[in-house]
Amino acid sequence: MGPSVFIDDASSLISYSGTQWTLQTGDNTTANGTYTTCRTDLTNSASGIPSLTYTFVAINVYGNPSENLLMNYTVDDSGVRPALINPSNGQSAKTEFRWWGLEGFGAGSHTIKLMPSRGQPIIDYFIVTPTEDTFLSGKTLIYDDVDPALKYSGNWAVRVSMNFTDGIPYFSSLYSTRNKGDAFTLRFVGSTVSVYGLLNQQAGSLVSSYSVDGAPPTKFNPYNGSQLPLPDKWQLNQKFFHQDLIPGIHNLTVTLDDVTGPQQLWIDYITFDGSSDTTLAEPSTLPGTTSSPSSKKTGLSDRALGGIIAGAIIAFCIVSGVFRKTVRQKQPGWNTVVTETQTQTVQHYIGR
Repeated sequence: MGPSVFIDDASSLISYSGTQWTLQTGDNTTANGTYTTCRTDLTNSASGIPSLTYTFVAINVYGNPSENLLMNYTVDDSGVRPALINPSNGQSAKTEFRWWGLEGFGAGSHTIKLMPSRGQPIIDYFIVTPTEDTFLSGKTLIYDDVDPALKYSGNWAVRVSMNFTDGIPYFSSLYSTRNKGDAFTLRFVGSTVSVYGLLNQQAGSLVSSYSVDGAPPTKFNPYNGSQLPLPDKWQLNQKFFHQDLIPGIHNLTVTLDDVTGPQQLWIDYITFDGSSDTTLAEPSTLPGTTSSPSSKKTGLSDRALGGIIAGAIIAFCIVSGVFRKTVRQKQPGWNTVVTETQTQTVQHYIGR
């Protein structure tokens, strides 16, 4: 599968124009704690047309489309087309629903413009599938828990089609274990690493450890047994671990150290910032040796993913069956066939 590029709604790569777009912060269920809402009923809504320019073969938008959302889009300033929007079916969650996407782009950089005209969509983040030519340094890349790059040992269980009141896990899948000593490793080339999962407020205690390049592990102990048991309470997009690193090849090891009662360790996805040596090739095939243990790196963040934006945006999803509409682009000099995919199985990834 390989890593995808994660673009948060608050990224400087996306610019929103018009007062109908509002950034919300401090939400503990959305990615990075932010989401962006759009009020198409405001009088200046026509001015809000966001665009994203980047080198990719597929793009997906996650959030919540709201009821009765209508949206158009353009590709490389071609003709305006209606978007197939996945309905939210009344769910109020703000995160992880894949509401719309395009796949099958040709080589080079492409510009997507999204134009909602009715409804109040919520945007949590974009996921784009990069190409070998995509510049990855300084970009946030993401591995799903089921990606073959994650090497599990022990008795992990794979959970699919997961759906919670506050949203859906990334790609609707989770790896979980309650067996002490179970672990996984990930080899990557980058300058930071973060591990995300879900927390379930069951009775019992939970302790996991995180080590990069064999350094002394960092412990994560969200529950010590004194919490009030609330088995129906789930928290999505929880950051279990983060470390800034010297850019290079690194090895992450995650281990379940201790667990009591019905507690489990739930792993959802891993993110890391690319460095100048980051490619889409399997890290195990890359030359070089593991970098020295984590050393703080300053000044990391989004840096130009290829051009960017001018305005206001999108809609959302929740999912089932696959509807495809093939569109021949009329842009002079580019006639790649692009497929719009509406998936109605929760978190089904385009091309997966």
